[in-house]
Amino acid sequence: MMNAIGVIANVTLLADFLKGLSAEIRLKIYDLVLPVDAFFSRRYPSADGAALLLTCKLVNREAYPLFVSRNNFDIDYSLSFYYHSAHDFYKHVRQVSFEWWLKNSLDDETPALELGKSNFLMIRHLYRFPKLQILHITSFWDMDQEYLNLEDHYREDGAAQAYVERSGIKAILEIPGLTRVTFSHNPLSGMGKSESMIALEKCMAEHLADSQSGSWNF
Repeated sequence: MMNAIGVIANVTLLADFLKGLSAEIRLKIYDLVLPVDAFFSRRYPSADGAALLLTCKLVNREAYPLFVSRNNFDIDYSLSFYYHSAHDFYKHVRQVSFEWWLKNSLDDETPALELGKSNFLMIRHLYRFPKLQILHITSFWDMDQEYLNLEDHYREDGAAQAYVERSGIKAILEIPGLTRVTFSHNPLSGMGKSESMIALEKCMAEHLADSQSGSWNF
């Protein structure tokens, strides 16, 4: 009980201290204290550093847009976990991660069509982020036979592009404002980035550059 009282007292002191500073100084403090490029996920807790947002309403209102705009959020169908009633989460996000469902990732009774619908529903959901620039795609890629085939042929011309087309990932290229797409294994797999993932990222980067220059050639 005494520890809880002490924490509340310290938070109150910090809030009073910050309120006594000019807005310009507070913004500089937020820039120094808040995390950058940290990964925030309800499913895979791995980052902290957002405690400053809980100091007081003033600090929360000022620091929240900066916090959201410069970190990476794992999104799924429970986005309400991130949504703050006082702010528009979607308006500030620039970087998100989501899991791509593979044909082999669920039980045999789940039709491939249903998995495809889940992927495209998530892609459609990404249009709610008007400032989205960077998209990180994770999955249990080692369970996907088409991806394993790519692992064997990623050095061949057109191999990465063929996978992007067959998997349906090319639909992501239609998202306006997107500048970068990365691929990685699901955090639970413990696997690092492979050469074929690097090839996929290069393929997506080339097509994003083409779409921005108006020379779409998919």
